[in-house]
Amino acid sequence: MKPPKVTPPIACLTDEDRSKKPLKQLAASIERYTTLQNRKVMMFVRNAERVDRVFPEWIHQNFTDTGEYYPDDLNLPPRIFTRPEGPGGYIDDSPITEIGALNSEMIGKALRRHEVWPLTSIICSPSLRCVQTASAIIKGIHRPAEICIEPGLFDWCHWYKAMPSLLSVEELIRCGYPVSANYAPVKPLSEVISFAGHESIEHFYERVRSVVEHLTGVSDRILIVAHATVLDASLKALRRCSPRLITENDMLHMGSHYPYACEVTLALNQGAWNFVHEPFAPLSYLGVSNRVNAKFVNRTTKPKTATHEKQKEVKKPTANA
Repeated sequence: MKPPKVTPPIACLTDEDRSKKPLKQLAASIERYTTLQNRKVMMFVRNAERVDRVFPEWIHQNFTDTGEYYPDDLNLPPRIFTRPEGPGGYIDDSPITEIGALNSEMIGKALRRHEVWPLTSIICSPSLRCVQTASAIIKGIHRPAEICIEPGLFDWCHWYKAMPSLLSVEELIRCGYPVSANYAPVKPLSEVISFAGHESIEHFYERVRSVVEHLTGVSDRILIVAHATVLDASLKALRRCSPRLITENDMLHMGSHYPYACEVTLALNQGAWNFVHEPFAPLSYLGVSNRVNAKFVNRTTKPKTATHEKQKEVKKPTANA
């Protein structure tokens, strides 16, 4: 009779083992982290996967006539709070899925583990999906932090014939979200509501620019959780790029350029905001990644100085042409 097969114990990496890593790899890791030290940092995260995109009929299928909620999929939130408007309050203000919450928590863990933390401020769009994403990130960070609700970071209002029934700061606090009651927004919600259905692309980018520029003047290390459109407008504001070439078709496809729970980080270096390459690893699952479309971002966020130099290099026509 053969003796039973013994499984060897799992080897744990000790501090001594870590010190034996190739010097080149270790140096690269240190360089990546130290680029964020003692500098102004702006990190942007898009909201996580939203319920109404995965389950378009969820309001009709998962609520009874009396407003009781019955989830029929494990990716739906197991519990949901009753809104003053009833289930209709979730129209255009969807919660995030369970997978979305898990992804957000993983980002929070990465923030803490890879020394991006501490951040001085966490600023968030008033949309529920953004608030829940930011709340899950804080859960992953596992450190006390508050979310500052900034109406000026709401989505492009042109898409909304009427503004969704956004929860107030007081309602969000009552629902258990770690929201600050003392933050004074740059743009009041009443001003943003007035843009519903008719906000131009230029006005939207200018709205976001004014908010982002104000925030960079009062905090050194900021995390902004918002929509794909807001991420693009913020990057163009910091990189001083004009949105004049952005079309309505581009706006419709922003979600593919900035996937759910994607992350983009910039650090201030000698007066210019530069991209930080992957302060922590991206998230991939079943062939899908949360990496941003770097080709689109690089193509549309070239600083004005670079564009100006390129124009100067264009060969002038000769007199005989």
